Amino acid sequence: MMRRLPFLTSAVLLATVALLAAGCGYDVPDYSYSPRDIGQADTIVYGPHDLLYVLNPYHDAVMRWDVEKDQVKLFDVCQRPSDMALSPDARMLAVVCTHENKFTRIDLSTGDARTIDTNPLPWAVEIDPQGRRAVVAEYAGDSLLLIELETMTRRRVFIPGGPVEAAITPDGASAVVAAYWDNAVSIVDLETREVTRLADEPYQFSRPQDVLIGLPGTPSENLAFVANADHIDDEGRLASRIVAIDVRDGAYVGEVRVGPGPKALALSDDGSLLITVNTEVVEGYPARTASLVAIDEAGAMSEVQRFVVRRDALAAVALPGGQNAAVANFGDDSLSLLDLDELRSYATEVSVRPFGVACDPRGRYVYVAHDHPLGSLSIVRVSDRKVKIIDSLIHRDYLED
Repeated sequence: MMRRLPFLTSAVLLATVALLAAGCGYDVPDYSYSPRDIGQADTIVYGPHDLLYVLNPYHDAVMRWDVEKDQVKLFDVCQRPSDMALSPDARMLAVVCTHENKFTRIDLSTGDARTIDTNPLPWAVEIDPQGRRAVVAEYAGDSLLLIELETMTRRRVFIPGGPVEAAITPDGASAVVAAYWDNAVSIVDLETREVTRLADEPYQFSRPQDVLIGLPGTPSENLAFVANADHIDDEGRLASRIVAIDVRDGAYVGEVRVGPGPKALALSDDGSLLITVNTEVVEGYPARTASLVAIDEAGAMSEVQRFVVRRDALAAVALPGGQNAAVANFGDDSLSLLDLDELRSYATEVSVRPFGVACDPRGRYVYVAHDHPLGSLSIVRVSDRKVKIIDSLIHRDYLED
């Protein structure tokens, strides 16, 4: 699950990253694009009890919309929130703000909110399945921040080379962290803080920019899937890959070649299908695409289909049942619905600058978050692709197509 800040200019962000990285003691890479374009932020989450959580960076808030009752509650968080995580029991909400290097924890049962400082550029936040601990990938701090949510006790683990993504295993014991400039992935024991760094052969990680861990009770439950943005094959061609590792011991399991610049990984609910958005346009790959990857019981992967999607695809979600997926296309205000049975894609116009997607537990509707000051939301009915636009979650103005 990877990240982007559409509300910050690339120039400002690049200058900030360069200064902070230089201060951290390692060589500043030649950024060809904003590292905040590395992936998909969790800007919208469909939680239990039909409660939809949406980031609003313009109001420094998280909006919680009760889908059934049509009621909205705003939770104040740190300035310009950029990523969030919801605990499985929906009691704890964690938010990071890359703009001001802050972390906010909200106890949704009491409304208690606490904000603390982080190291520079907190990129990604995740909460463990037990709802006890949050981890934050601190990109320019070269560290993984561990936070006990009840006490807000903090510990850090050194992760060199720009950690951009972290995912937590189902038992809550370990985190898998991708370091973009170090071309490495680390498995961190969250109790002992012991780090197992994976790099070089056979992994050959190359600009790893997204990590997704398999689902319990599925063939992928012990696997972590790592999206690598850059890899040059023996013939000098860009050959981006998804690499699978065993989270128990870090063993290399396998890999599959997909379209260039993969990120925004999503798994079907039975763990047998993986969706990735391929975001780079290079010679030989004239269109942006999304790859459908099949995973067998041994963890072997194969690309089944490469769908054409639209400009600046940012986020993906796999719908329950394994028959459909959806991709938000930030650059041309559309949603691509992918039919995984017929292997076809359908583009549907939505509101402006879509930058996040979620779906209801029954897979009937796709909810699209937009980079818009008033918190606009598009709702797409999957069966006929009909769109309803909520122009403002704050002022409750409705438009319907």
